[in-house]
Amino acid sequence: MTNPSENPAYNPASNPGFGGGAPGNKYGTQAYDPNAVGQPMSEPGKYRQLKLVTIITAIVVVASGIFSSLAMGHESFRQNVVNLYSDILTQAEAETIADQMTAGSGVGGLVINTLITVILFALVIAGLYAKKNWGRILGIIFAIIGILAAIAVALFGAGFMLDSVWGILTVVTALAWIVLAIWWLVLAFSRPVKEYLAQFRV
Repeated sequence: MTNPSENPAYNPASNPGFGGGAPGNKYGTQAYDPNAVGQPMSEPGKYRQLKLVTIITAIVVVASGIFSSLAMGHESFRQNVVNLYSDILTQAEAETIADQMTAGSGVGGLVINTLITVILFALVIAGLYAKKNWGRILGIIFAIIGILAAIAVALFGAGFMLDSVWGILTVVTALAWIVLAIWWLVLAFSRPVKEYLAQFRV
């Protein structure tokens, strides 16, 4: 008579029906997976990074606006503008343009720009913390616009503001803004983030 232990059908290691093969319990069923189909997906690390990068970017953008305003109020900025336009315009016209550009660097303009920036970022942050996909979509739009705006600020600052510390800080924060916006987009388009938000859609 054949010993049952010598029969391959009774070998637990080769027969999943006897608990072998894939990990699970002794009956051969799969272990519980909280992220399996039908189960709520836990918050992925990339989504936490997305929220953190949003907050950091908001701080950098506000700082960039403040530095830019201070740089435009510096005398070296006005003189650089006059020197640029005096080659194609009269001295009086060049000074008028310079005065108009520096007029926007006042406290009133700074407060308005800062307030708008804070409101826009607050909308994105609120949407992300509420686990709403519209927060991600809104953030994508703002990130793309932000990259273009930051490039313009960096080029403008490099051309007119490098004679002052505030101008240098303006360029540095604009470059940081570009890097953060690109990083944000990479996270926002990542699969874990999209799948995590998809489960909250109604």
